[in-house]
Amino acid sequence: MSLSPLVKGTSLPAPLPWSGLLALSTAAFTAVLTELLPAGLLPRMAPALGVSEARVGFLVTAYALASFAAAIPVTALVRGLPRRPVLMGALLGFAVSNAVVALSSSYAVTCAARVLAGVTGGTLWAMLAGYAARMVPAERRGRAIAVVLAGITVALAAGVPAGTALAGAVGWRPAFGLLSLAGLGVLGWVRWRVPGFPGEARGGRVPVVRVAGLPGLPAVLSVTLFLLLGHQVMYTYVAPFSARAGFGRTGLVLLVFGAATVAGIWVTGLVVDRRPRLALLTALTLCAGVMAVLGRWAGNARSG
Repeated sequence: MSLSPLVKGTSLPAPLPWSGLLALSTAAFTAVLTELLPAGLLPRMAPALGVSEARVGFLVTAYALASFAAAIPVTALVRGLPRRPVLMGALLGFAVSNAVVALSSSYAVTCAARVLAGVTGGTLWAMLAGYAARMVPAERRGRAIAVVLAGITVALAAGVPAGTALAGAVGWRPAFGLLSLAGLGVLGWVRWRVPGFPGEARGGRVPVVRVAGLPGLPAVLSVTLFLLLGHQVMYTYVAPFSARAGFGRTGLVLLVFGAATVAGIWVTGLVVDRRPRLALLTALTLCAGVMAVLGRWAGNARSG
């Protein structure tokens, strides 16, 4: 695959490797759907596993904790290996995890499968942006990364609501089974269309401690931690929350959330290059305000 920035004989930039980038985007879609699908299925999964909705909600938390704990050490462990086999291994982990969830009647086994998915998810997220950047010339990296990470938005806007609706129609176990098969399909797509790259040479690796100490990075990590914490807590329990608030159509709530995510990304894209700090502070303020309103609303609904 040529990475020349210009089409030979013209002044036009070389076309993006769309098939490979869309394969990576679909991998991101699969990861988000694997992570968040239980959030829309708490009332259905709890009786089948013999636990409360709160404990089923922990299946999302277990994924997130495993992803957090594994991202740095596992990435450091495999960063010298060829990139494509590592990526395919992560996708295979998703497929196996979702197959176990679809078949298991044990909460402990289901939780272990979710931990496996979290470990593979942490590995995948550490790779995707860099992989996309290596597939294109330097001047097209931003667009390539945006294409790949758009899979996150599509999963939030359509994937999770559609998965929740599908589970309502055919059952939550078939929904996870289909997600497992989809993961295998994406694995084949990656093997077919995504180029292979070597791992990092030992002499060129920057120690993790030095990376973590880069100026501004601790603040970015802290913001990411608290923002995702608030997001995950609300998203995980959106089904019982909407039911308690008197609006039990979880699929519609998730669709609205996803559509708002698309709108937020579009607005942010208009302003972030010019005023990045203002965009970030505005987003954080809005998130904090929304959480406060939702908390007050939930309290009023409970007392009513």
